[in-house]
Amino acid sequence: MIFETIDGLFELAVLIGFCYLYFSFKEKFKITGLCVYKFISLGFAFSVLSILLPMIAVFVSAALLGDNAIDQIFLFNDIPYYLSTTSSLVCFMIAAKKSALNIQ
Repeated sequence: MIFETIDGLFELAVLIGFCYLYFSFKEKFKITGLCVYKFISLGFAFSVLSILLPMIAVFVSAALLGDNAIDQIFLFNDIPYYLSTTSSLVCFMIAAKKSALNIQ
């Protein structure tokens, strides 16, 4: 029981950290206008979504389907997680490419 609470608190701390980084890089993009910061900011936004969307998907699917449909619940959990994680990685790769080429 205590480990589930610690795990949830750690996940909340990571979520808050990613939100902070998203807003920090978004502000740097507004100040400098460099596209690198825009894509880094988008990468952290998708990272936040990769944490939030599975939580919401499991909650909604458990409410709709009940606890007996555990396989469907995990399916609803995996789809948004993999989509948002892939989008996050793509944004970070685009930012790295633009940074290496010094393209605005």
